[in-house]
Amino acid sequence: MPPRVERNAWGTRKRSILDGADIIFLDPDNGIGGETEKHATFSEIRQLRKPERAIAFITFPGRSTMRFCSDCTSD
Repeated sequence: MPPRVERNAWGTRKRSILDGADIIFLDPDNGIGGETEKHATFSEIRQLRKPERAIAFITFPGRSTMRFCSDCTSD
């Protein structure tokens, strides 16, 4: 994750590059949480959503404290 001052521009570039993707795999090593250099945010994940696109998360048993992002799936 980029430093906070570069995060918005990074998010815009990411969404542009992934615009044609039907599925996106996310590997949030440090989980989903607040806006830090080590976490993806719920807002950033929501911004990747679009009709007919699947977003998949990879987690490893015993290594993750990630919880399901139910508010990422609602409109």
